[in-house]
Amino acid sequence: WRMIQTGAVDPSVRCPVMTDENMGEAMRYVAAHEIGHTLGLMHNFGASAAYPVEKLRDPEFTQKYGTTPCIMDYARFNYAAQPEDNLDLDCLIPHIGEYDNFAIDWGYRYFGDTKSVEEETKYLREWVTAQRKANPRVFFGTETDKWDPRFQSEDLSSDALAANELGMKNLKVIMENLEAWTVEADDENYTLLKELYNAVLSQYMRYVMHAMKYVGGRYTNAALRSEGMPKFVPVEKEKQHQAMMFLNKYFFKELPWLYNCRTSQLVSSNLDVYISKVTSKLMPMVMTEMTNMLKDEEYNGKKA
Repeated sequence: WRMIQTGAVDPSVRCPVMTDENMGEAMRYVAAHEIGHTLGLMHNFGASAAYPVEKLRDPEFTQKYGTTPCIMDYARFNYAAQPEDNLDLDCLIPHIGEYDNFAIDWGYRYFGDTKSVEEETKYLREWVTAQRKANPRVFFGTETDKWDPRFQSEDLSSDALAANELGMKNLKVIMENLEAWTVEADDENYTLLKELYNAVLSQYMRYVMHAMKYVGGRYTNAALRSEGMPKFVPVEKEKQHQAMMFLNKYFFKELPWLYNCRTSQLVSSNLDVYISKVTSKLMPMVMTEMTNMLKDEEYNGKKA
């Protein structure tokens, strides 16, 4: 994952075996995430949608805030970063963030002024509402929501389509160099190269799946009655169009750099079968979004 998501910008991961330093950073990230679970923190799939994509390419911002405000998201590594951004390499990996501190505060802080569970519940509810209004980066998104494109695993930024466009750009660079980056390995029968090529295909699939969720998608607001917000809001018409443009570019068309390149010829004997499986898996997903689109038309007419 580290190579496939950041190899275009980080020369230290362009190798068959991870360095001790890189492995240590990756282990610290995973350990912090799992310790979060032991403290009661859930996965927060909405956190990775908190930052604009341009901030993920900003050295000063990423140094201060990281790539996501919550290490409990599945945000992985900064695949939106480009070589010309000159980010510090430690800014490519998630760190403990603002939401994590907020959640620990909520779960563990002692509120001595409250006299009962009911009083504390009321206080916490008002406190959370105030915190959310003051700082949108403490936003939470459940991992079980099927329709909200903000709540996805392995995604980045408030505009996953823009981030994934940059990710596809990086994947092209990686595909051009994958054979060279594995040449020093004991890989006479291309076992490692095949493994990494399959990892590229999986990353490509993630980018496509992210776009799928925008089409017919709905934003979910877990709002209180007093906040006066609708429970569901359809994804903007323009954003759904952008998602379809992304799919037209990367899913409904042939991708020579991915499927008909030297690397694929070296390692794949059944690529047609793979492409067929991808198509048969994703096309029904596109069709199921039609139900939501029809519902949106009922409510919003031509604006849908």
